[in-house]
Amino acid sequence: VQISLGYYPWQSQGAEAVGWGNRIEGPESNEWLVSGKYKLKTGDISVTETEIHRNGRKILVWNWYLVGNRDTPDPKIAKIYGALNIILYRRNDAAFLTLATPIYNDKLDSRRKLEAFFRKAHDDLHRILSNVILEIEI
Repeated sequence: VQISLGYYPWQSQGAEAVGWGNRIEGPESNEWLVSGKYKLKTGDISVTETEIHRNGRKILVWNWYLVGNRDTPDPKIAKIYGALNIILYRRNDAAFLTLATPIYNDKLDSRRKLEAFFRKAHDDLHRILSNVILEIEI
C-alpha cells in the first residue's frame, strides 16, 4: 500500500488541504483515466474510492481529509470543519490523505488490502498529526 499525506499546518489561499492540487485525476496529458469514483464507508469513517487505469494497469485509490481531529471524504464538509476549528479551537491545520494499491485480478482483494492498512494506520496517523501541531505551537 502506498500512502501519501499532504499536511497543511497553517492553511491559506493556495496552500490548503481542500484545493485544486489535491484531487485524484489523471495528469493533464490524460495518461491515467478515472474509471470509477464513489463514497465508501469503512467502519465509522467514509472515504472516496477511485479506480484509475492506464495501459491495462489499474490502481485503487482511497482518499479523505483530516481536519483537526475529524475525518471526511467531502471537500465541502472539510471546509466547514476548517471554519469550526478556527472559531472553536483556533486551529487552522488539515491534511489530505491518500492510500493506493494495484488491482491485479480482483478489485475486492485490493479493497481488502486498503481496508486492512487503513484500520491499522488510521489512529496512528491522527496521533502523529496531533503531535505535529503540538510541536509547532510550542
